Amino acid sequence: MEVDFSTLAALYQREKTGKGQHIDLSMLEAMVGMLVFEAQEAQFPGGTRRPLYSPLRTSDGFIMVAPTSPRNFEQLTDAVGHPEWRDDPRFRTNTDRNANWATLLGLTEQWTVERTSAEAEAILSHHGVPCARYREMAEVLDDPQLAAREAWTTIHDRAGPYAVPNPPFSMSASRAQPRDLVAELGEHGASLLREELGLSDDRVADLRTAGQLI
Repeated sequence: MEVDFSTLAALYQREKTGKGQHIDLSMLEAMVGMLVFEAQEAQFPGGTRRPLYSPLRTSDGFIMVAPTSPRNFEQLTDAVGHPEWRDDPRFRTNTDRNANWATLLGLTEQWTVERTSAEAEAILSHHGVPCARYREMAEVLDDPQLAAREAWTTIHDRAGPYAVPNPPFSMSASRAQPRDLVAELGEHGASLLREELGLSDDRVADLRTAGQLI
């Protein structure tokens, strides 16, 4: 994402000024930029931490349940068959629930562990509870929604065909996807040396003879 933003910003400036620029992008800094809450918490401790949505066990995997609002909490109590939780002093208010978050998730897990991930997801979703089951990557590759969105492109190389993700956006007048082109090792080395660096055919041959070019 940071690559896209920085590239677009540089292209916009080039459009306005006619001058390009070099972009120095740090993966570490990109990750640090996602830790907005943690950075503020370290500098100005608030005394209480926000709830963490930990995965809950099911009979065949895991599911994430995120009752993020008072309404979601009420929907959760209906879904798991425990409406009495609404009057429980540990869960009566948002502050109470945050203070006893691990207990709430633990009780919810007692319900999810008796059901498959698909069953738990269906019941929770029916009641409007934000949730999502953990899926294996093989399931993601076969996901019908992703197939309908044409989210994958098949690439071929010497080892055979394999799927790679397309960009997560679509445009009305253009098609953005990876090219089905995987170069062999050293396939374009000689042409790049000639075209980009201006090396002669003899110099390229010398480099290959010396083992410095594949």
